[in-house]
Amino acid sequence: MSSLGNLANTGLVNYISFCFLFFVLKFKYYPENGLTWMVAFVVLSFVIQLIINIYLTSLPELCGQSDFNLAIYATIVPWMAIFVLFSVSLSIFPGWLRLFSNTFGSSAAYMYGLKETMDKIFTVENRADAERDQTNFQLLKALDSLYSDRDTLIQELDISDVFFNEKGEIVWKSFTGTLKMLLLTAEIEQSTLKELYYCILLKDNVAFFVWFMLIGILSVLVSTNTLMNEGCSTKKGGAFDIIFNRT
Repeated sequence: MSSLGNLANTGLVNYISFCFLFFVLKFKYYPENGLTWMVAFVVLSFVIQLIINIYLTSLPELCGQSDFNLAIYATIVPWMAIFVLFSVSLSIFPGWLRLFSNTFGSSAAYMYGLKETMDKIFTVENRADAERDQTNFQLLKALDSLYSDRDTLIQELDISDVFFNEKGEIVWKSFTGTLKMLLLTAEIEQSTLKELYYCILLKDNVAFFVWFMLIGILSVLVSTNTLMNEGCSTKKGGAFDIIFNRT
């Protein structure tokens, strides 16, 4: 069974490698959130695990020949009970992303250049102009908090209303509206606004990656354990042949 154990470990390595590569390509070509990529990820990971399980059944230590019935049973049960259920829950409760988007995700965003992007938006000159013109004390305090603690703003930024117009320009009303309310009226370049948007998307992508990596590892372990503990359908058939004297 040592070779089976090694292949089980290989299955984990294969899944983690696939997960990492998938999210790297996703952020490059399809960084936005949504359901399409999630369905694609679940289907692709299922197919990869099914192929691995079919190969495992062909080993002499397990079934000695490919057992598709056992392989698909050992794959579909954890993927439906764990993977699909979790994916649906994550789409229903997007707040779960914060657990990793505000930790690992924020670190990745800062390495991606988030601080430099924020410095372009929240300049010293812009703050001085806003403080000079601001008459609302509460908004003045909010302005001071914004400049002293940008992390809170980054964690609370809403990108659900972001869209690109026919000219390819980014429209982000909730963010630009907040800046105008605080009298931070300096014109923000489109390139800077896009940089900020993609930094926030990177936070979410990293959070999705960590969640799917953890849930995927659990699913792979359950799948492999099911495969090793369930009897091969070919061996079960052979036992019945002996009982009924069939050759």
